[in-house]
Amino acid sequence: MPTVKSNQNSNYNNRIGQLIPVKVVDVVLDMSFPDIEKIGGWDALGTVLYIKVSDIVNDPEIEYKRNLKTLISANNLARPLFSNTKYYPLKGEIILIFSTTGRDIIKDTSETYYFPNINIWNHPHHNALPNPDTYNGAYPKNNNDKTKNDYVKSSGGLVRQVQDGDSEIPLGSYFEEQLNTKPLLPFEGDHIIEGRFGNSIRFGATAPGPNDWSTSGQTGDPITIIRNGQSDELDDRGWEPTTEDVNRDPSSIYLTSTQKLDKFVPASLNWQSWGAKPTVVEDPLEALVSPTIEEYTEPEPVVAEEDIISALEPETEEEIQKEEEIIEAEDNATPAPEPESKEEEQDELSLYDELIDSGDYDEEDFEEGENPAISGQDIAVSEQERVEEGENTSVGGGTSETPGDGDWSSNRVIHKRSKKELYEKWGYPNWNYPATIPGKGGTMTTVNAPAAWSTVKQNLGPTSSKKKYLVIHCTAGSQNIEPVESILGMIYGEHGVKSLGGSRGGYHIMVQKDGKCVQVYKDDFTAYGASGYNSSGIHLNWMGGAASFNMTSAQAKTLTAVVKTYIERYPTIKLCGHNQIAKSSKSCPRFFVPAYAKKLGIQNSQILSTVKYMKEGEGYAQVDNIANGNIA
Repeated sequence: MPTVKSNQNSNYNNRIGQLIPVKVVDVVLDMSFPDIEKIGGWDALGTVLYIKVSDIVNDPEIEYKRNLKTLISANNLARPLFSNTKYYPLKGEIILIFSTTGRDIIKDTSETYYFPNINIWNHPHHNALPNPDTYNGAYPKNNNDKTKNDYVKSSGGLVRQVQDGDSEIPLGSYFEEQLNTKPLLPFEGDHIIEGRFGNSIRFGATAPGPNDWSTSGQTGDPITIIRNGQSDELDDRGWEPTTEDVNRDPSSIYLTSTQKLDKFVPASLNWQSWGAKPTVVEDPLEALVSPTIEEYTEPEPVVAEEDIISALEPETEEEIQKEEEIIEAEDNATPAPEPESKEEEQDELSLYDELIDSGDYDEEDFEEGENPAISGQDIAVSEQERVEEGENTSVGGGTSETPGDGDWSSNRVIHKRSKKELYEKWGYPNWNYPATIPGKGGTMTTVNAPAAWSTVKQNLGPTSSKKKYLVIHCTAGSQNIEPVESILGMIYGEHGVKSLGGSRGGYHIMVQKDGKCVQVYKDDFTAYGASGYNSSGIHLNWMGGAASFNMTSAQAKTLTAVVKTYIERYPTIKLCGHNQIAKSSKSCPRFFVPAYAKKLGIQNSQILSTVKYMKEGEGYAQVDNIANGNIA
C-alpha cells in the first residue's frame, strides 16, 4: 500500500523536534476521503491536512486557494502523536506539529506528527480560528461584520462571544456548533476531562461555591462525576461556564464519599421490586412453553397444648345447655335475603376503576382519545391521502377489516369489550417498552419509553425533503396518561378508527405531562395529524387541553426545545398551529402559534401567518409563559 513519507530533503529534516503551529484544513476519518490510498488507506485514519499559520498570516487568501490535492502533493500531512489516546481536531483548529523518526527507519526518513489542538478559546466544544481577513474587513466575499462581532477585544487579546447564532467557521462535514455547550466551572484542585458535546469526567471534591454536592461533608472529601451531556435548558451564552446538574443532565453517575445530593429528584419512587428474590430460569423457552406449576400444600394447623387438653376433657352439663340454646336461636333466626344475582358487566370504563376508588381523578381522565371539537381530528385524513400512502380502502373504509388484518381486528374486538383487557397486553399499568402496535393494513407503530428530549433528539433519523410544515397540536384528552395509551386509542378506539382509519397515530412527537417525550414516527413517515397537511407535515403534540389550556412548565420547556431543533433541522419549514390549517373551527393547540414563534425569535420566513379559524389576538394569554417555560 503506497504511503507518502518525508525524505532527506524535507524542510523539516533540519528542524526535527521544532514545534510549528499549523491550521487544520481537513481530517481523515474514513475511507471515503479523497485520494485516501495515496496517503496510506486505513493506516491514514486521524491524519490531518494543514497549512502553516505563518503562511496564512503572510497571505490570508492562501487558505481559500489550496485544495486537498495540493496539500497532499506538498506532503502537508501529520499523524496523531499518541497511539492510545486520540483527540481528533476539527477544521480550523490550530495544532502543533513536529518531525521525528518515522515508519521507514531503515532509510532514516522522518515523519510529521501533531499534538492535540491548542486551547485558543479556552473551550471544550471547539477552538477553531477564523481567517484573519474575515474580521479585519479585507476579504469582501465573507460576512465580515457578523464574524467581527463574534469577537470582543480585551487587554488579553480577542475573546469569542458568539451571539448571532453562528460563528461562520466551517468545522467539518457534519459537525455543527452548539452555542449552548458550556465549559465546566472548575474548583480548586479539580482534574476535569471534557468532551466536545457536554460530556465530562470531574475528579473533584467538596468545595465552597455554586455546586450541588457540597452541602455536607468536609472540604476536600473526594467525588467523581461522570456526565453524559448537559441540560438542554441552558442559554446560548456558551462562553459562560456551568456545573453538573443531576436532575437536568441527560444521564450521570455520581461517585460520592461523604456528599449528599439534596436536590436530587428520583425518576421513580416505585420500590416494589426492592429486596425481591430473582427467579433464575435455566431455559427461558421451556419456561414459556411448559411453566412449572408448584403444588399447593395446605399448612398444618398449629394447635396449642392447652387446647388439646381442653378438647379431651368431658363437657359439663352447663356447657351442653349453652350450646343447645345457641343452635336453637340460629334455627329460629330469619334468613338474610340473598343478593340479586348480577352478571358481571365488562364496563368500557373498567380501565379507570382504580381512579374511581382512589378519588384522585377529574373528568378529562375519562376522555377516550381526542375531543374532535378541539383537536380537529373528526376526519384527520382523506381517503385519497390513505390511498397515496398505500392503504387498501376498497373494502369499506376506516372501520372495515382488510384481509391480513387479523391482529388489528382481534384487538378491536377486545377494545370494544374492555380497554383494560387490551392494554394489559402491553403491560398496563407498568407499560412494556418498546410497545409494538399492529395497525390496520399491516402498519406497525413502535412506541419507546418516554425520555428527556436531549436523549430523544440523538436518534431522530434522516430528514425528509417532503416536509414543509411543522404543526403543533394538543391531544384534547387526558393529561394523566402516557403516549402509548393515547396511540392505542387512536389505532383501536372508535373515534380514532373513524378519524384516522386505524393504521397509525396522528403525531410524530408527543410530550407528556412531566416533560418527557416520545418520537412515535421518524420524519419521513406520514402521520395522520391534519387532512391536507399529512405527507407535508411534521406533527408535534403536547398531551392535554381537553377542557382548557393546562400545559405544564415541563411540557412548555420540552415543546420549545423540540421546536427549536426542528427549525434548525429544516431551514425552510413553516411553523403553525393546527387551528391555522384545520378544515373547520378548532382550538387546537389552545394557543396562538405565530405569536409564540415570534417570542422565540423565529424568522418570519419560518412562520405560517395564515389564520383560518383563530382570530389574531385569541390565545395570547399564555404565549409568554410557554416561550419562557414558566406556566403558573
